[in-house]
Amino acid sequence: MKTSSLIAGLLAGFMAAMHGGALGQLVDAHPAFSDLMLEPTQLSEQVLRPGKYTNVSDIHLLQRGQTAADVRQLLGEPSARTQNRRGPAWEYHVSLPIAGETGSLVCQLMVVFGADARVDEIVWRRPQCEALAGSTIDMAADFLFAFDEYRLSPAGQGHLDLILERWRQQNGRGFMTIVGHTDRIGSADYNQRLSEQRAHTVAQYLVQRGVPAQAIRAIGIGESEPIVTCAETKGIAALKECLAPNRRVSINIKAA
Repeated sequence: MKTSSLIAGLLAGFMAAMHGGALGQLVDAHPAFSDLMLEPTQLSEQVLRPGKYTNVSDIHLLQRGQTAADVRQLLGEPSARTQNRRGPAWEYHVSLPIAGETGSLVCQLMVVFGADARVDEIVWRRPQCEALAGSTIDMAADFLFAFDEYRLSPAGQGHLDLILERWRQQNGRGFMTIVGHTDRIGSADYNQRLSEQRAHTVAQYLVQRGVPAQAIRAIGIGESEPIVTCAETKGIAALKECLAPNRRVSINIKAA
């Protein structure tokens, strides 16, 4: 299973990234996770938390502003429901694989809903867990590129420079997975190609500025992982605007 040296390394390597913001938008005072206060003799299958094996890519799709139905579709039913300072909170116990190890680490993840019943905060209980899951940064494709194009805009280049700064804060170690996403407008084949071209454009920019090519993987998955769904009753312009969150490039940074 897990080792103390591995956990210590994960914690040290990602402490700077934690304070810079990682999965979701964390605030200074985190919500309180639920605890079980038991004597060893009271332990049983009913109270043990083995952790559900969860696709990390599904965790990365969690976004502020999503509904409870969106969260349930990605992660299923929560292990526990609590009430926090801003509203209801769902707790998940997920089992994350440890790279290079045969075991895994059981982690607590909390999804907090705001007064509007939408996701307001996404919090890992332990920094080691966030390190294992990786820090994911979602960038709006409409900010990085013109509509239907894959040439980086000047504003997009500036945003990627901020990603480079985070990389350098981690001493230039670790791995990046760059994933291009599109909306559903157009054919699936066209969207697949566009998502690949955008992911590779971002990867090339980062390599040109010092990230080792072997530390980057760039893929496109087209329209297959939407964040929002929209009706087509308001015309193409309104549809494009509604589907904007689906047009994005995600960069996941994981510890070496």
